[in-house]
Amino acid sequence: FGGDEVGGAGLSATPIKTVALWSGGVKTDANGRVTVRLPAADYNGQLRLIAVAWTDQAVGSGATELTVREPVVAEASLPRFLAPGDRAQAAVELDNVEGKAGAYRIGLTGQGGPRADGARNFDLKVGQRVMTHLDLFGADRPSVGRIDLAASGPGFQTAKSFAIETRPGWGVVAR
Repeated sequence: FGGDEVGGAGLSATPIKTVALWSGGVKTDANGRVTVRLPAADYNGQLRLIAVAWTDQAVGSGATELTVREPVVAEASLPRFLAPGDRAQAAVELDNVEGKAGAYRIGLTGQGGPRADGARNFDLKVGQRVMTHLDLFGADRPSVGRIDLAASGPGFQTAKSFAIETRPGWGVVAR
């Protein structure tokens, strides 16, 4: 039944992150230009930049897409949840978009319940992308834990954490 017998209850944690950054009001220079610095998000992908401007006489807005990423992108695709005792696989990938060529390592570890103890080594060229699968194991009992991803290579190091819930795959059965 795919875990949908829990009665429609949502997950306490999901391995998905959203990004929303806001600068607040800023003043433009005499040419109507402004530079806004926002903190770099722990995110690799497309973001939409939206600007709204106004004066006493006019209102205007604009939007554009922009790519946010590190020179080497390390990602993990995880299940939305695990059941106690589950064995699953996470897809982990390294994409050397514009980092240095050389030896790279990517691995997963589990904290607070779920287990993931695996790592792989790759020799990556610039522009090369690799993907592999690493084993995940559900906690012995329902809980919320996390999966930590760590990747490193020449001049590159990153770490990310993903919350993941271990819960029964079905709800309480009353007889």
